[in-house]
Amino acid sequence: MPKGVSQGRYKLEFVTKESVEVGEIEVVNPPAQKTKEYRVTDFGAVPGQPDAIQYYTGMKAPDQVDSTESIQKALRAAGQAGGGIVTFPRGIYVLSKGLEVPAGVILRGAGRDQTALSWVDDQLPREKEDIVKLVWGSLLFKPIPDPKNPPYPFLIRGPGHFGVEDLAIYAVNHRAGILSDFPDTAPGAGHVKIHRVVMRLNRFLNVQRTGRHYADAEEAFLRRWKDEPKGGANCQGAIHLSGPNLEVVDCDIYSSMSAMIFNGASGVIARNRIGGTGRSWTVMGRKTHQMIFEENLCLDGGICILNVHTTASHEGKLGAPSNSSREIYCARNSIQDCYVLDRDGGFVSDFHSPLGIYTGWAKSSTGTETLLAEDLKGEDLSAKWEGAMVSVLDGKGAGQVRFMKSLGANKVEIDEPWQVPLDETSFVTISKTLYRGLFINNHVSDAGNTVTLWGGGVEMVVAGNRSERGGSLNQITLCHGDQFIPGMRTQFLDNRITEGINWGASFVFPRSALIGTYTYTPLSFERVIQKNKGEVVTAPDYHGPLAVDQVFRRNRIESAGNFYAGGMVGNILFEAGEVKHSRIGVDIRETGGRWDDSILEGGPVDVLIRNNKMTDVTQPYSGDYLQNAKIVR
Repeated sequence: MPKGVSQGRYKLEFVTKESVEVGEIEVVNPPAQKTKEYRVTDFGAVPGQPDAIQYYTGMKAPDQVDSTESIQKALRAAGQAGGGIVTFPRGIYVLSKGLEVPAGVILRGAGRDQTALSWVDDQLPREKEDIVKLVWGSLLFKPIPDPKNPPYPFLIRGPGHFGVEDLAIYAVNHRAGILSDFPDTAPGAGHVKIHRVVMRLNRFLNVQRTGRHYADAEEAFLRRWKDEPKGGANCQGAIHLSGPNLEVVDCDIYSSMSAMIFNGASGVIARNRIGGTGRSWTVMGRKTHQMIFEENLCLDGGICILNVHTTASHEGKLGAPSNSSREIYCARNSIQDCYVLDRDGGFVSDFHSPLGIYTGWAKSSTGTETLLAEDLKGEDLSAKWEGAMVSVLDGKGAGQVRFMKSLGANKVEIDEPWQVPLDETSFVTISKTLYRGLFINNHVSDAGNTVTLWGGGVEMVVAGNRSERGGSLNQITLCHGDQFIPGMRTQFLDNRITEGINWGASFVFPRSALIGTYTYTPLSFERVIQKNKGEVVTAPDYHGPLAVDQVFRRNRIESAGNFYAGGMVGNILFEAGEVKHSRIGVDIRETGGRWDDSILEGGPVDVLIRNNKMTDVTQPYSGDYLQNAKIVR
């Protein structure tokens, strides 16, 4: 905030050619930080510099002191005083277990190039007589069997309201790096600041070649590979934070697991260099609200907003429902070499079943109460789905969106009244959602997709992004069983694909790229699937759109790509775009995803294609539903 702005609520407006009110914000003062310093060397910690051969093997050097307990004493002293700054003079500090950081305490080094915390792979001492001479003259400690020590569950952990600044962290046999407590179990969670920190966390550093460290390195490698969490509730990362007001700024992070994981988070992730071995997403967020992610360099994995049904702690404890992620700002990031999982890329919103709890018609609405045509069945649905999106796709009031506060039987309480009341023609879904995201001026190279709104999205803007073998920019609306997630009011503006041929999202065969919108299985086809499986047919007999009101304007594809609309989408504009050196320019098709097109009914409707330029394009306009589109050259 600008200096001089005091605490309180403020109205906001955009001042352009005309003033536009955009709501209110609340400015609050940050909590006071106590500044008394606690030097770890005053509590017995001893920095040192192991000799080269000891440091190379990762073993504890004979003259090196385990400073874990001394550092923990300094942390406890600062915590008992209500907070303070625990400082590390220049040097390398060896630790043998994780540090617990009380609320109100900051760990501060002399600089990330001067202070390092090193969690050694094991604590076995090495004797001088164990040194062997290699044929080319180098000296090396004799390899030892893998001691099979359990990994450190964490390196630094706090309840919230703590910080880590100006130091480096090195660890091999670990589970996770910097952790904060979970909002569901710790009311003071959040408010964590990580500034100017280097992290080098690699579980496989010393286990890639037998004879250099361990006598059975290949077995040690496989053991660590198989027992490493790869995703799901207990996925862990170098930085695993939860709660509001998080800051990760000006850091350099490398991790053999996910680099960053956030639960129920808000805050700023800026100017970081983020990389890893590519076994998971580089950055993953569940129930992410009001997050700024800008000017980061991401290597080996992209950014994922993962709306599984619940948030989860690093220990796998389940928490609040993860039904929506809202107000995401992702700008000016460079994302490279992201061949991870099957849909990873620059940015992907990944929604998993169950997608929702109701898809069907309404009866009526009064004020903030909506009556549904059928009763909802399930255990504790009101609590589990609080905050889910209630959207109207067809009939009276189509295009409106609200958010669920509670429900019972066939009554849904929403956050504010419908502008246009609903009746029995209104087709409604209660589902997860990605709501109001800005993806601006990012550069993505060598990835599955540049921006994929997998699972729809409402009021999204994807603008000024550049894809260089980075795959597609698209919105994909989904059906699973009798539920679906819609897409509404999304704009793709001024995006550019420079090299269209890429691995794509499945890494099976190189493909061209596209900019467009499509659906995976319409609800009418889900009825066929349920019937063929012998299941009770619960999917509604709905043939209307799953995605509506989408604008594609001034986008450029310079090679091997096309604009695309497929499946049950409607009210689509492709305007002032350009396609070069490609087989197809604009493709309008009945098919939108993974289904047998022989039993489909319907396809894109209300498509306007206007003032697009084609250069060296074999078939400028194509598709079995092209006749339903209006072309203005």
